[in-house]
Amino acid sequence: MVRLRVLQAGRMATTLGLPHLLLLLAVLATGLALLWSVTKSPEGARWSVWLSVAAIASLHQNRNDRPFADRQLEQPMQWFLAEYMLLLTPLWLCIIAHGQLTELLWMLLLIPISILKQPGKHHRLAQLFKLGRLLPREAIEWKAGLRRFYLPLVVINTAGFAAAFYPVALPLSQVLTGWLVMGFFEKNESLPMLRSFELPPSRFLWRKIALHARIYSLISLPPSLIFIFLHPEYWFAMPLLVLTMLVLHTYAILVKYTFYDPQQASPAGGFFRALGGVAALLPLLFPLILLLGIRFYFKALNNIKPLLHDFD
Repeated sequence: MVRLRVLQAGRMATTLGLPHLLLLLAVLATGLALLWSVTKSPEGARWSVWLSVAAIASLHQNRNDRPFADRQLEQPMQWFLAEYMLLLTPLWLCIIAHGQLTELLWMLLLIPISILKQPGKHHRLAQLFKLGRLLPREAIEWKAGLRRFYLPLVVINTAGFAAAFYPVALPLSQVLTGWLVMGFFEKNESLPMLRSFELPPSRFLWRKIALHARIYSLISLPPSLIFIFLHPEYWFAMPLLVLTMLVLHTYAILVKYTFYDPQQASPAGGFFRALGGVAALLPLLFPLILLLGIRFYFKALNNIKPLLHDFD
């Protein structure tokens, strides 16, 4: 498995190319500097741990290589845990360096719990969570995304509403929800499904963006109204956060169709989508996301134009 991971990393580096690798290194350096600064305080270290646990839980739930690991490894959970702890090395090193040992213990406890195998298909919860039926038929990413992420979505939003009297609770749940929604656009639909819209490229992209904006704005309305009612002095926070997430989601849509290939997923697409996810936590990257979004709009048009030429 170690050799496989090394080969995968080499293939991804080759696919990205030198400019994108340099961009990745710059983003990592910025993230490390911010992480070092944030973890100096116990509260900052605590939020870093909780965000990391949520990210690892989401990543683990949506890994496509888990069946492969179950077949090839005697103890796949130990392997996954080792990978995640290695991935979080910067975090626990910063926590140790700043002497935040309580937060370190929380991380060591919560990371294994977050990747425990979940029983069955969660039939009872699935019966309660049927929002997909209320969505328009063409909202295919939302229907598939709700099936994949319904458990963390329910947990995150329930916790946000339960702690709504704390000013940070609902905004944090909104960030985590928006983070998961970006994952709705990871997988490519089939070519017949793409063509079923019978629209030229520009109208197709704008219809996707507008449909997503309507759905996300509608589901964000209840927590936004509750937050404004409970914390009127911070009334601007939730609308600004929803607008920010809509920009990042639009970016994710454009990345998806910039690298759209009905046969396989693109490592470069995964990298730029992850960059958008990092921007949700690092506001310094937001101007870069705006510039990349403009660039990807035209690249997406050029990429899907040959596939939708019949509708021009």
